[in-house]
Amino acid sequence: MARLLLAPTYAVVLLALIITVKSETTGQHEFHASLDEDLKYLLDWTFDNNKKTMTFTVRVKTTGWIGFGISPYTGKMPGSDIVIMWVDNNGKVYLQDRFAESRSLPVLDSSQDYYIVSGYERNGTTTIKFWRKFNTGDPKDLLLDTGTTRLIWAYNAQDPPATTNIQIHDKMGARSLNLFERMPENDKPSMPSDVQTHECRVLNATIPARKTAYWCVGSKLPDLTSKHHIIKIEPIITKGNQGRVHHMIMYECPASPDWHDYSADCDTENMPIALRYCRSGALVAGWAVGGEGITFPKDTGFSLGGKDDPKFTVIEMHYDNPEEKAGIVDNSGFRIYYTKQIRKYDIGVLTLGHLITATMAIPEKQSSWNITGYCPQFCTDRALYNPGINIFGVFFHTHLAGIALSTRHFRNGKELPAIAVNKHYDFNYQEIVYLKNNVIVSPGDSLALTCTYQTKSRPNVTVGGQATTDEMCLNYLFYYPRAPLAACFSYTGYDTLTPYFGKLMKQGVMPPPSGIICQFQILNQLPTTLTTLLAPLLPLLCFEIPLRPYFKTLQESSITMSKLESSTCAVLLLVSVTTAANFHVSIDEDLNYLLDWSYNEQDSTMEFTVRIKTTGWVGFGISPYTGQMPESDVVIRWVDSNGKAYLQDRFATGWILPTLDSSQDYTLLSDFKVNGTTTLKFRRKCNTGNPKI
Repeated sequence: MARLLLAPTYAVVLLALIITVKSETTGQHEFHASLDEDLKYLLDWTFDNNKKTMTFTVRVKTTGWIGFGISPYTGKMPGSDIVIMWVDNNGKVYLQDRFAESRSLPVLDSSQDYYIVSGYERNGTTTIKFWRKFNTGDPKDLLLDTGTTRLIWAYNAQDPPATTNIQIHDKMGARSLNLFERMPENDKPSMPSDVQTHECRVLNATIPARKTAYWCVGSKLPDLTSKHHIIKIEPIITKGNQGRVHHMIMYECPASPDWHDYSADCDTENMPIALRYCRSGALVAGWAVGGEGITFPKDTGFSLGGKDDPKFTVIEMHYDNPEEKAGIVDNSGFRIYYTKQIRKYDIGVLTLGHLITATMAIPEKQSSWNITGYCPQFCTDRALYNPGINIFGVFFHTHLAGIALSTRHFRNGKELPAIAVNKHYDFNYQEIVYLKNNVIVSPGDSLALTCTYQTKSRPNVTVGGQATTDEMCLNYLFYYPRAPLAACFSYTGYDTLTPYFGKLMKQGVMPPPSGIICQFQILNQLPTTLTTLLAPLLPLLCFEIPLRPYFKTLQESSITMSKLESSTCAVLLLVSVTTAANFHVSIDEDLNYLLDWSYNEQDSTMEFTVRIKTTGWVGFGISPYTGQMPESDVVIRWVDSNGKAYLQDRFATGWILPTLDSSQDYTLLSDFKVNGTTTLKFRRKCNTGNPKI
């Protein structure tokens, strides 16, 4: 069994990388990356926001022609904006601005909008420097924009025999990069003299012999006796596996450290539930092909070793094995840099978005479908301190259907500039995006994250869940100083959907159920002002915690809906939240027994909703402050063979079957089972007047 190897250090953060390469032009270019896994196609670039120009330098292991292009957010050749360039035997540099209409020789553009700066060949490597405007005004040229850019590349060992006769490439590929929102090398603070490192990596994990696989590893973190600050994280990629390790994400996990040696396929049905839900928890670290290691801004660091700092994590490894080759062993992971020299500010991560539930649903055959998660003003007003928090970076996250994300910002009824936008999101390229200027979120501000999905090729509905074929809508906001607000989600609960659909069916607006699941009516509108933003908040989760996000206690169970029979299905936003559950917790460690509850002050009643991984009887009780069974007020519920539901109010006199109460003071409101999970909703008065309660 592969195990996670922990050397003497750790970190709480996020990053993303491919291979960062230092070039001979380091002083002239701010950013560097390799576009291929073999480090044969190197790219440097810089940009001038005043002149709105970008300058590129390519260094390729060839003495023939070089191709460089910008793909229309597909990573494919058709529709791409391309330049083909070379240096002839006399040292003359050629550069042709072309555009691709298909997978054939790109057409020469009538408007030549790329400009040569210099070029030469040396020791079998061709180096060419050129520039262009962000927006050339040529409809055949693609815009250079913030967010993810798909770059395509190619080269040949020979120069073209003529300027109009260019042979097919020897090598080609594609790489996603963030060209704008990055930290320049000269802005990265130097390492302190006492810096220590710690490695978190898988040990001898055998990559599955299939095209793509997700491997999960449990990691018990080192037990430090005093507070430290993590100041940098970089990836460790096993030599020879640069093309196999696609991305890695590390999550904080509140599960027992006894799982520290767990290492297996993430998609196995035997994966412990306690670890499975950690994959939607607090972000610790992230890496993706095309990104780079992260260095935290000056005066900031992630707290490590403190009382409330994480002790355990789960790493998700995404392996890419297109040849389905067997026997590839991997030891990749993270190297974390930390110091005893505590910086001025602790970094925090605020997780924003939509709670991961099956009610977060996207219809099939959609070219564009929006889902929005809200964080209202009362959450930030309660959890943030004046003057607020400074957001310096974001990490967007959806699964394979996600194509765009936007985080909006509201204050005093007005919309402020968006915090971050990625119009061309690529699941295969996830990294922290540094904001050009820090954004201050003050107490009383509201936030909204909108995720856009494309499901044109999918025959069935896509729902929220852990698998990459399911979906998520999250944004991890990196900020300082750290505040008690760790996550802010909204979602639509089953207890809200059920009566709504019942009403629509009675009105004849929608057909009756087909099997267990019925067709959904779609109501999903993004508000444009704070007033309308607050109207459809639905059941909303606002986690206030003492520095530690207990995600496991707030995670709804994900019900599989792969058999959903519908033509349209999506999250339903309701204007009324009077019946919404206000509080959420998992009663057990394994997240098999989930509880929602709300309090109605007007009639002094409390409603409970329990969701349990069972189809048998369910017990729920209130203990007399001992946590023991004797003298407890207990309800037991079950469904008989005819489908009739029973709820019995009982009281416990010892460690035996509780006695049936003569006064039945709990009212059953709803009861149903789906895929092995029982959902039960009931109500009682806060004071029933019954001495047995």
